[in-house]
Amino acid sequence: MEGEEVGIRHQTDGGQKTTYGATGSRPSSGDERTAQIAGTSDSAPVAATDDGTSGLKSAQGVPAGPSTSYSDAVGLSSRRKKAIFLCLALNSTFVMICIAVLLPFFPQQAAKKDPSDSGDVQGASAIGFIFSITPLAQFFGALFVGRIIPKTGPKMVLMIGGVLVAGVISLFGFVNDIDDWADFLVICYALRFVQGIAGAMNITATFAVLVGLFPNNVSLVAGTIRAFNGVGFAAGPVMAGALYDAGGFTLPFLVHGGIMFAGTIWLFFTLPGDAEVGTGKKGNKMFKDSFTIPWSFVWCMTMFICGTTIGMLDPNLSPFLEDEFGLSATEIGLVYLVFAGTVAASAPVTGYLGDRYINPNKLQPPSMLVLCLGLVLLGPWAETNLTSKLWRSIISLVLVSIGFSSGITLATPGILNAMHKAGYEDTLELHSNLGGTVTALWAAGLTIGPTVGTTVVSAIGFPKTNAIFSIPVLCVATLGLAVGAAYALKDLYYRQRTGTYSLERQRLLPSKDQSTAM
Repeated sequence: MEGEEVGIRHQTDGGQKTTYGATGSRPSSGDERTAQIAGTSDSAPVAATDDGTSGLKSAQGVPAGPSTSYSDAVGLSSRRKKAIFLCLALNSTFVMICIAVLLPFFPQQAAKKDPSDSGDVQGASAIGFIFSITPLAQFFGALFVGRIIPKTGPKMVLMIGGVLVAGVISLFGFVNDIDDWADFLVICYALRFVQGIAGAMNITATFAVLVGLFPNNVSLVAGTIRAFNGVGFAAGPVMAGALYDAGGFTLPFLVHGGIMFAGTIWLFFTLPGDAEVGTGKKGNKMFKDSFTIPWSFVWCMTMFICGTTIGMLDPNLSPFLEDEFGLSATEIGLVYLVFAGTVAASAPVTGYLGDRYINPNKLQPPSMLVLCLGLVLLGPWAETNLTSKLWRSIISLVLVSIGFSSGITLATPGILNAMHKAGYEDTLELHSNLGGTVTALWAAGLTIGPTVGTTVVSAIGFPKTNAIFSIPVLCVATLGLAVGAAYALKDLYYRQRTGTYSLERQRLLPSKDQSTAM
């Protein structure tokens, strides 16, 4: 075989396409039927396999087996896959820590460089944009990165993203030496924009790898990664504040940059090498279909609304708790810890339920209704006749965190299931493009939420703003109920006419082997 390259190929309308592969390795005897399948497109009909999945036939009529995955291609052991998962989870945690490192001390230091008065709105907005430019960059970066991963492979993207995050966060430790206000802002904007692009590279490539490694546990994997992200976002300010008190402005950035660089080196030696994984020519169609397939559209909107809601709460919850209940900074931090802890605890549980027992589509409406209820009760407005109590606000935050974590955890497998039903197979191109789409929607919500939320809060107050933001959440829940009801009626009509489930429903039913295993 030329170049000693072994790949797993499948047939497309345009001919052969390598979806996953490993250089310099050969498949075991049990996997030989999936290796280097040759032939033309008209000799590779789709066939049903014994496990209920769609297989492919080669030119010789030998079944190609179920849709390929990253682990199938490189022949990774279960132990190696767990090591990769741990490494990627910690890498995601480091990325979130680096994003949150500015929170405890940077706004105060930046305000000292503003030549205008301390109460100047323009100066405050300029400092605020240093924070909001990162999710804006993630939005554009994720859409681009999702297209290039099929061409370059996820490992290269992860390496470049990790080095960029480490370099940018280290350089940020020296911006305090810039005295000119305009130069200070330009450098900060540029560094945070690059950090957003690098973060999108890490998040999207991590999604592409993990979905390929654990195709039967997508919800659990997504939930666990969300939990690690929550830990990173909660631990980042604590670590940064302690390092700032110990060594000043520069030390937190250098330490975090060093940790991120060390994690990238660890990732380099843990991940298998990239192979020629495809051409990435279906990216535009996949992106379009993710918004035209009904359930995929529902989950895309769920992800966006969840990002918008949390984006609104981030800058406005702390002032509300201080003004309404007179909480100190430490006490406010504990309230945020309750929120982050609930997300970290509930996300893996929701993911496990979505993988093993309940169709994620059935969990979408109740998740959004719980989020809606939490928003309505958080600092209730006068018309509800409920007095504002700290205990009620904490319970409301718990409800918000449960609904929010369920929404963002199940969005990934929800979209993936919808794309499978539409005929897409598990390929790196599908995983990377969907990872880019999900990351972009999340980043768009985090960009719009703080801007709109802060404006509305300044006009009508925090309680009524929560009520307004609960309306789109309720709309998304209603949309999920409507789409679910439409599919149920369609399947009922099909069964009355044929006596069997529709083909779409059959794809969701567990096979005999899966039922026995469960």
